[in-house]
Amino acid sequence: MRPRTAGAAAIIGSVLLTGCSNLPGDLYADDVDLTRAQAVWEDPWVAPSTLSVPEAGYGSNGRVSRHAGTRTTTYVALDASAATAQEVAGAEDQGWTLVGATCELDDVRAVLTRGGTDLDSAAVAEVRAEPDDELVDVSVTAEVPHHLDDDWPDLGPAVDVTDTCLAGASGNPAPAPPDDEPRGSADDDVETPEWSDAGPTAADEARTTALGDDAWFESLDADVSDPDTAGGDRQRRAPSAEGTLTPGPRRPLAALAAVVESMGGWQPTYAACSRSTGGVVTLRLDSDAGPVVARLQAVPGDAGAVSWTVTLPIVSGPDQSWVDQVPTLGAPTCLAGGSPRQPVTEGTPVGLIGELQPLQE
Repeated sequence: MRPRTAGAAAIIGSVLLTGCSNLPGDLYADDVDLTRAQAVWEDPWVAPSTLSVPEAGYGSNGRVSRHAGTRTTTYVALDASAATAQEVAGAEDQGWTLVGATCELDDVRAVLTRGGTDLDSAAVAEVRAEPDDELVDVSVTAEVPHHLDDDWPDLGPAVDVTDTCLAGASGNPAPAPPDDEPRGSADDDVETPEWSDAGPTAADEARTTALGDDAWFESLDADVSDPDTAGGDRQRRAPSAEGTLTPGPRRPLAALAAVVESMGGWQPTYAACSRSTGGVVTLRLDSDAGPVVARLQAVPGDAGAVSWTVTLPIVSGPDQSWVDQVPTLGAPTCLAGGSPRQPVTEGTPVGLIGELQPLQE
């Protein structure tokens, strides 16, 4: 059974207006960029809800985007500095290094690095926390070197959080991440890539059918966006669907557990939770058709609501079979009942690229 699809004319129309034709072909992503970005997608701290690939900078004159992923998290019962400090602690547990923090009235910012200056290991992440009434909205944005970069800057030595404004100190401000200028020269002989005009493949159709046959997804009565087949070098978007469930329990982790229990055809790979943020779970569809992923999130004070997103691969996009190779997470602590005294992170997050330009061949 095929799930219903929602017309995407408005989406595709907006993409048509943001093409980046006439840019050097070597600015567009290649396999190196995919490999470097994947290290961020699998990172248990970053655990991005939006997955990207370093590529050509839209509306630019020879600039690049190094964006690999973004996560947004809402904190309750903490101020912006404390929320950022909790993010820093989680990052350091996963091998990231704090290099500075800056605290202003309406914006707290911390910068962390990983992998030093080695191009295939390096990454930089920026945490931003902004108060929103009694809540704090936190975003984590991670970048990796673009394949054109010949070097990567050293953003500074490790800093202890107690020596930053996050603990009331006055030193060690957050450095600026690398700008969007390539740190190397483009190969003029590389042609601008273009999307295939072949449309959805048999594999795409099989994944769509597998999703439509899933009992949990069918119960949602949800629409999947039409496959984006924008041509040329324009950006395509992944087919997806999203919504909110209220399974009954009012506590966020109990609500998450109830939804996961109802997803008999899905395999959890990752869970993260804390008293101040609620919880997040990523899952993949248990199917031979290839990767289809779901992300669930519940936050404190939201009466047990669970937001969900289901994503399929971009038509003619790169192989993302790494999703099916991530180990299944058995009996997540975050879903075992109660509320953990300390933040918990377990397993490996999975996701699929949300927007993408055509790749170099």
